[in-house]
Amino acid sequence: MRGSGRVNEQIEQIAHIVHEQGYWKPSGRVQNYHMQDVYHLGKSAHKLFNDYEVLDRRVEQLQAWLRHIKQCRQMEAETTLRGVFECLAAAIDTAEAQEEVNAIAELLEQATRPGWFRQLFVHRSSKKI
Repeated sequence: MRGSGRVNEQIEQIAHIVHEQGYWKPSGRVQNYHMQDVYHLGKSAHKLFNDYEVLDRRVEQLQAWLRHIKQCRQMEAETTLRGVFECLAAAIDTAEAQEEVNAIAELLEQATRPGWFRQLFVHRSSKKI
């Protein structure tokens, strides 16, 4: 693909990100891409955005569920994710705790790319749940 260096640089960045997240990207250098390669790269980028949108909704649902658990168990709003799970693990009412853990596990299982949860929790770790 022949074009300005700036366009090639932008396509190269997109290809790198898409490939890094496990989506298809054309092989070789951007300068050698054909129009069809750029089209398929665009489809990969679109799939990445769609998957992230679904994942973001799951994270929001998970955060809402964790806030609910904190309220029900009378925990401080600043309680960390680890603290919530430690509380659930030590719960006397195991049936209720199991129900809460199952609800969280169900949200995690609905993700299209489960490995992303690790990244999101690392990137959003400054945000208190």
